This record gives sequence, structure tokens and C-alpha cells, in this order.
Amino acid sequence: MFLPKRIRKIVALLRGQVSPLLAGLAVGLGFWFGLIPGFYGIHALLLVLLVLLNVPIGLFILCMGLGKAAALAGAPVLYHVGLFVVEKLPFLIDIVAKVPLAGATDFGRYAVTGGLLAGPVIGGLFGLMVGRIILIFRKTWLKLESNSEKFDQWQKKKWVRFLDWLLVGKRAKDAKSTLEAKTKLIRKGGLVLAIILLVICLGLSFAFKNSLVKDKISLKLSEANGATVDVGSLTLSPTTGAVGVTGLAIADSTNLQRDQVQIGELSAKANVYQLSLGKLVMDQVTVSGVAFDQQRSEPAQLVEKSQDQAEVTEAEAEKEVEEKTPQGWDVAKLEDYLAQGKKALEWLEKIKPWLPERTAQQDAVQETPQRYLDYLTQRMDSLPNARVLAKEILLGQVELPDEQFGTSTITLKNLSDAPAALKLPLELDIQSEAGPHLQAALHFDDPNQPGKLIASFTAFDLAKMQAGLKSDNDLIFQQGQASGTVEGYVTKSGVDLTIQAQLSDLLAQADQGLFGLDAQTTREILKVLDDLEVTLKIVGPLSGPSLAFDGDDLGEKLKAKLVEAGQEKAAEEINKVIEKNLPKETPDEIKDVLESDVVKKGLQDLFGN
Repeated sequence: MFLPKRIRKIVALLRGQVSPLLAGLAVGLGFWFGLIPGFYGIHALLLVLLVLLNVPIGLFILCMGLGKAAALAGAPVLYHVGLFVVEKLPFLIDIVAKVPLAGATDFGRYAVTGGLLAGPVIGGLFGLMVGRIILIFRKTWLKLESNSEKFDQWQKKKWVRFLDWLLVGKRAKDAKSTLEAKTKLIRKGGLVLAIILLVICLGLSFAFKNSLVKDKISLKLSEANGATVDVGSLTLSPTTGAVGVTGLAIADSTNLQRDQVQIGELSAKANVYQLSLGKLVMDQVTVSGVAFDQQRSEPAQLVEKSQDQAEVTEAEAEKEVEEKTPQGWDVAKLEDYLAQGKKALEWLEKIKPWLPERTAQQDAVQETPQRYLDYLTQRMDSLPNARVLAKEILLGQVELPDEQFGTSTITLKNLSDAPAALKLPLELDIQSEAGPHLQAALHFDDPNQPGKLIASFTAFDLAKMQAGLKSDNDLIFQQGQASGTVEGYVTKSGVDLTIQAQLSDLLAQADQGLFGLDAQTTREILKVLDDLEVTLKIVGPLSGPSLAFDGDDLGEKLKAKLVEAGQEKAAEEINKVIEKNLPKETPDEIKDVLESDVVKKGLQDLFGN
């Protein structure tokens, strides 16, 4: 057998009894396997199909190698095909993501999504070509055997058959048998072997994947947080769907000696079918051992945050605030009013990776890879589908560091690693034992304006809220409650929120004039002010939003309150005089005058209703 082994296999394929259909399938599956970089769930599924179907394994391996070489040589093409799939054919990702085992694929890489389309297309074309060549060869062979007596006599000679076996190997008895052979689609024993292989793949993936998933989660959370996020342990059970996380600690990026939040234990039950897709979907998550602002055993490390887009310049920020603020409103930076303004801005930056773009279409142009191999590893800014989803997280008896809430029950719904792809509202409910209640929902389902925020709050203590405001603010709240609604949009580019608040049982003071009023008038108003409706706006980029309010409107409302209080006081004094001086029996002529419309109108104009 002097010919190279691979050449002998190809010649034997042409003259053997392998069906042209199965040969074509082997070529198609091999190229599909090879054109997708890395090794993911879809590769495992293709291996299961290889074992299950009666396709020539050698031909599959040959085409797989050719496919890997083609992926490396055509990396830029594969990258741009991936861009096309994401922009024009996103349903292709959705279809593959719903297939067990294949769903456990990293669709965040452009080259991988490109391989989802290029693999079956190129593999199918080459498969058809190979199947056609085999069929033409065998028909030509049969024609020579049937119509050429010399050819038939020549191939029956012993030295020819010996030389044929020596150079090439075994072949079918004759051409007719290659064409009449029945196609056995399923390999003998392949079904059992495929099941065994599938179980082994799942077992190995979950035996080793727990630590890999734990490290991946820790890395992604650290990038989003800007400092170390520790995950003590992670357990996943593919048979029962049990999920457990212990020792979760989120470091404070401004103080690496302390953790912002520590979670002792998190337990849930995952959907087993979703686990087969490489997704962690939990109906209800129970969390215990929650603590805030705790000392770390060892200092954390700063982690470079992934930049979604270029930072907004100060000029651009001012322009955005000007465009979104009604004319005549007073505007000042949000941190100018907050005692912990810097921390508030840092928190806004931390949630930025999970916020949507301001429109469904990406505003930022996708950056082209700078190095050749980057075409195979370049990732999307946001995941095309969610890998982790907690439908409901319940945290009971949580001691919040905020004085307003204190001990509270917190419920989170639809918390995921890709809310923009999931298109379900992220919901938050905080019920304090002291009374305050906050409900908020961030929506991602509007294709034109994602990131819509709708919230409501009740029974907020204004005196406690004052602790979070700067001590040099002009207005100081001493008591009262605030309730109201919040509506607007929160995206990666910034915020645009309108707050409608109703203040009741109000007691406040100011050392100087407010909203265009002099100091004396302001003090007189605050003495009698007990309720007020206020409209505020928070606008601008996440890095520096501004607070805006209509000072003129507030001034008019406060003056109206003063007039109303004066009218009530005057009416009260007049009533006292009338009760003291008028006789018990009012004469008819005086009664008629008092009941006349002219007198009523005059009194209403003077004292109000």
C-alpha cells in the first residue's frame, strides 16, 4: 500500500459502498464543525450527530481540518458574516439557542455567529459537490463495466486486482453493487454510543464547568464593579437543577479594604431544560446572610472597566441638559445637593453595562479589530441572549445602610446578565418596616425607546431624607412625608426623569430667600406651609446628571400658600368678631344683605372659598 493513507481513503470512498448522501453529510458536518472557532455546545452536538449517523468518520475529520484552516485564513470574512447575522438574521441565533446542547455556545463572539451561517452554507455546497462526484464516478464505472468488454477482462486479471489492493485497498465487488447498496442512515450501535457520549459530555461539562462558570461570573462582575468580586463556591446539578452560591463579596472600588455587599448564601432551583441550553434560569432565589459595608480579610484589586462607548464631554453633557430641560428652569449638578453625591455617581456608572442604548440600533460604530487574530475573538458590546436569569429574588429582613429604609424586605424580578436581549422589565420592590415603600420597573421592550423607568414611592420621611442632602442647602426639612411618581428613561447615554412629588405634614426652614422670594417672606411661608406639590427633573449623562426645577412656578405656589394662609387667618378673626358682636337673632335686612351674590362674591375675592 504505497499511496498516502488519505489518498487511499478518498479513492476507496469513490469505489466503496458508502452512500453519496452520507458522504455529503460528513463533508457538511465537518466544515460546519471546523468553521466555528473554539469548542462549544454546538461542537458537542455535531460530534453526537457524527456518532449517530452512519457517515464516514475519516472524511468528517479531513473536512473539519480544512474548515479550521479556512476559519483561520478567512477570519475577517467570518467576522463580517457574524456582523451580518447579528444585524440582519438575529432569529438564527435564537433558533440555535433553543436547541439542547447547541444552546451552550458563546454567541457573543462575532466569528462564532458567523460560523453558524457560513458553516452549513459552505459545508452544504461542498457536501453536494462531493456527493455528486461520487455518484458520477460510480455511474461512469458502471458504464465502463457494462459497455467495455476489454475493461471488464482487464480488471478481472489477478495481477491487476492484487496491484489495486496493494496501492488503494478494498473496494466494492463491482460498480453495480455501489449503486444498489441500501443507505443505512443510522450507524449500528450509534444510537447507544451517541447517548453514552452525550451523557459523558454533560457529565464532564458540569464536573468541570462549575469552577469555570464561577471564575467567569467573578470576572464579569469585577469588570462591572471596577473592583474585585469574590465568589466562594458555585454548584450546579444538571439532574435536579439545584443551584447554590456561597461567599459572594462585592468590594468597594473607592475603599479596597471594605466590601459594599456580602451575601452568605444563595440557593435556587434551575430549569433543567434551560441548563441543557447552557442557561441558568431560576424561578425563585432565596438569599441569606446579607451585610453591607463590611471589612475584607484582604484588600481587593481594582479592575479595569470595559468601556461601552466614549465618555461624554462636558460640552456635550451641558448641551444634552439644555435640550432636555424646559426653558426658565433652574439647573444645578445633582451632587451639589447630595451629601454622598460622588457615591451616587459611582453607582450610576456601575449599572451602566446593564443599561440599553438610547435606541434599539447601536449609536456607536462597531470598532474594527486591530490585530488579525482579534477577528476570531472580537465580542459584542452586549450579549445577544441572556445566560443567567433570576425570575424572582427575595431578600428578607435586610439591614440597609440607608437611614430612610433600615430593615426592609427586597424583591427583585427578571434580574439577568443581558436585560436588553431578554426584553423583560427589571422590577424592584423595597418595603421598609418603618413605612417607606419603593416600586420601580425598568423596561427594555420598546424597540425605539428602551430603558423606560416607571416608579412610585410612598411615606418617605423628609427629616431622614435631609441626612442625605448637603448641610449647606438653602432649604432644610425638619419633618414631613413625600410620596409620588417617577417616569422617564435611563440609558447608557444618560437619564431623563420627571419626578412628581407630593409633600405633606411639612415643616421646613430657610435662612435666606428661596425661588425669587425675600428671606422674610420665605420664613413667613414656611411657618404656615404644610403641603406642597413639586415637579423635578433629573437629566444629563450618567457621569454627571443635573437636577432641574421650575423656580418661578415654585415661587408662585409658595406665595399662593401664603395668601391662602392669610385668608384663612383673616376669615377666622372675622368669624370671631361676628360671633361676639352680632345678635343671636340676625335681623332679616342684614341676613338678606349677607346672603346676596354681590357680598358673597366680594368676600370670596378677598378671602377665598
